[in-house]
Amino acid sequence: IVKGDAATQVSATFTISDLGVKVFFPEITYSAPMIKVGEAPATAATTTVPSATTAAPVTQITTSPTPSITTKTLGKGKTKTLTSLIKPVGKGKATWKTSGGCTIAGKSLRAPKKAANCKLTLSQAKSGKTPARKVTINVKVK
Repeated sequence: IVKGDAATQVSATFTISDLGVKVFFPEITYSAPMIKVGEAPATAATTTVPSATTAAPVTQITTSPTPSITTKTLGKGKTKTLTSLIKPVGKGKATWKTSGGCTIAGKSLRAPKKAANCKLTLSQAKSGKTPARKVTINVKVK
């Protein structure tokens, strides 16, 4: 937390979900502080957010997690069920797309007969309390 030229480091609690990361800070006793939220120095990602003009018992900032692309392996010409590669969440309608030489056959991903690098994407619609989401993985064909 930064006030003027003075910076104070505070411990925050984190809640991680499919919607992102919620960061909860302790009580801030002065108005309009600058809150800097960052990751470990190796990633050097920082978000600066000014708070409201009045102090609140808890300041909450929601940020999206940094996406990480998963890589799975599939043999040349082999098939694997889509849901074993990416697990759908909730009951939202699932739409599957692929690129890079792989094809979708029914409920399975079919690898080409040659080595390739494919992408498989699951787009899932909002359903009830489950938000819409989009997940992409890499599929290495060996």
